[in-house]
Amino acid sequence: MTEQERRRTVDRWVGTHAGRVLRIVRSFERDRDTVEDLAQEIWMTVHRKADMCPSPDKAGGWIHSVAVRLCLDRQRTAKRRETLFARWFRRDDPPQHGGGRMDILGEAKLWTAIHELPARQREVVSYRYIDGLSTAETAEVLGISEGSVKASLFKALRTLRSKLDSPEMRELIDGPPEPSS
Repeated sequence: MTEQERRRTVDRWVGTHAGRVLRIVRSFERDRDTVEDLAQEIWMTVHRKADMCPSPDKAGGWIHSVAVRLCLDRQRTAKRRETLFARWFRRDDPPQHGGGRMDILGEAKLWTAIHELPARQREVVSYRYIDGLSTAETAEVLGISEGSVKASLFKALRTLRSKLDSPEMRELIDGPPEPSS
């Protein structure tokens, strides 16, 4: 399929299936901006992978499966992030936005610490924990061995734990120390 044919085909699909895609996304997400972003991501994926559609008469089902898969991926990524924050801050429950001590300040410190990692470690943390790729997938994307991914991840997590295990972070997580009598 040429690029021009692909564009015409996807334009036709958008005209036919845009409402359905928006309904699917709204069933997963409530925030209007997130719905729009995710719908756009779905159509970009459909455009990129249009050759994978089994046949023109099955386009609706194929687009539906692409949309549901991307929505589920977005939910998994969000859950992974919450779990990641909880694990790094040694909490059993994921952070609760809107009042917990590990709110915006803690997340900002975590992201700052991630950005200070060496480039390779930052990439591995990003692909593994934020994008949710497996070790094998991360290795393939980065063009390195699985062992290198594991080693980089180990070093990154060790660095993050040491940076975030400071008196300031303990106070942020656990609250101020009790006054001594």
